[in-house]
Amino acid sequence: MDARGNKPGVQAEFSVKEERLAFTINKAIGEADDRTVYSRPREDTIQALENYRDVQQMYLKHLPDDPNLGVEKHQTRIQA
Repeated sequence: MDARGNKPGVQAEFSVKEERLAFTINKAIGEADDRTVYSRPREDTIQALENYRDVQQMYLKHLPDDPNLGVEKHQTRIQA
């Protein structure tokens, strides 16, 4: 039994054989499935996580918008 459960708009089945996202990626609003595994987190992301206690405030105003800005050069692509 999977305790996460499905509901409209959420498919939470677990699989050890393939990646399964619970939510569908919404490309219309700029979402994407970045298949890169980064060796180090971005410094501005770490600072936001450490400095803000209000999750909504941090998410809306302080997390970086551009996922490629300041990315470390050491990365590995996941093969689909």
